Amino acid sequence: MFLIIFGMGFAYLVSSLGIPREVSSALVSIDASKWVIFTFILIFWILAGCFLDPTGLLVVTLPILYPPLVELGFEPIWIGIIATLAICIGMITPPVGLNLYVVKGITNSSFEEVVSGSLPFLLVILVIMFLLIVFPQIVMFVPNTM
Repeated sequence: MFLIIFGMGFAYLVSSLGIPREVSSALVSIDASKWVIFTFILIFWILAGCFLDPTGLLVVTLPILYPPLVELGFEPIWIGIIATLAICIGMITPPVGLNLYVVKGITNSSFEEVVSGSLPFLLVILVIMFLLIVFPQIVMFVPNTM
């Protein structure tokens, strides 16, 4: 609860200082494809997901990164789903994924067994995320029919 309360305070502070507007203008002014910019943001989310919990990371990064991504032409719902998947990928990415250490702590398995057991799930999530990036209409099917 405190995480969400302080995250909302952080989002208010960031938006009142105009940081999303500055980041948005900086990212949009980069002479690169929107997919290159999105790829770097995706890599950031995956790497940060290795070290931080998903709720905190979403609450801290989305107020800053959401406006430029919308301005670049990405769907808002799609951004949220891809951001959540990227952070979850970071949570199970060896060698520093936080979920790997949680599983290691509650089982009597070695870290190598935990990592080898998580790799099939990591591959499935990567394939799903790739499909959702290539075919965004999968994500937007239900909202578009409403």
